[in-house]
Amino acid sequence: TLQVIDTTSIAQGVGGGIAFGGNFVGSTETLFAEIRGIKENATSHDFDGALTFSTRLEDASIAEKMRLTSAGQLAIGETAPDGLLHLKGSTPNIIFEDTSSGSNSAILKFKKTSASEADDDALGEIDFRGLNDADEETLYSYIVANSTDVSDGSEDGEINFHTMKAGALTSTMTMQSGQVGIGVSAPDKLLTLGQDATDGGQTAYLKILDKDTDTTADTRLEILFSKYHTGTSAADVASIGGGVEQWSGTSSNRNAYLEFMTVASGNRGQALKLGSDKSALFSGQIHLGSTNQFR
Repeated sequence: TLQVIDTTSIAQGVGGGIAFGGNFVGSTETLFAEIRGIKENATSHDFDGALTFSTRLEDASIAEKMRLTSAGQLAIGETAPDGLLHLKGSTPNIIFEDTSSGSNSAILKFKKTSASEADDDALGEIDFRGLNDADEETLYSYIVANSTDVSDGSEDGEINFHTMKAGALTSTMTMQSGQVGIGVSAPDKLLTLGQDATDGGQTAYLKILDKDTDTTADTRLEILFSKYHTGTSAADVASIGGGVEQWSGTSSNRNAYLEFMTVASGNRGQALKLGSDKSALFSGQIHLGSTNQFR
């Protein structure tokens, strides 16, 4: 074993190292990088030590870039890591580059291997933190994955998205067992929207926005209902649409309509149109609250 000993008196940061250098101009030598084993504190009889890696930039001295602490934590751009791996810098990008020729992709894996797995265990979490205007570190949003059912053969999982709203973290969206809930933590349908509202307040709604600022009339937004009929070939069966009948360019000067369309003999056509003047245009058969048909 090669030993490099620093005989300096006990102090934080002392320790032996290995330096690497060479010629940088002509036959003039300089040091390019070094590895050192240092004492982490100035306490007598305390063996805590770290391994540091230092490199050199043009027109600069050798400076530490990476540290492996006595606790087994790895820090890049940081000397006092807060976790197993701590990256710090003005642009701390992490890049996963896949050079395979097949269909494989780069993977970021969160794996829990507890000896006592249980329902609702947290499997992994991504936190998004920053400072508020009082220089306090704040958790603004996070994503967490849980194993909601660990029963062999009938496992279930979920991913929760939490965001900050008016100073409090709220569960914004839950993806659970193939179902999605927005404002709902336990969705029981493919998509469930939920919102608490005081009496007379606004309840949950789904908003479809046309971002085109063209004020031309007959702008139409639509919810389309379709069904597979052969393999993955889909056919439209009905739709609900809203449109603009008259538009003069201001939000207070517009006329709009709501339209229901159904399919008959393979063709989709208008079944009911509610106009801005409260009129209703019927085409086909309409059922309102019973099996009676209106035309």
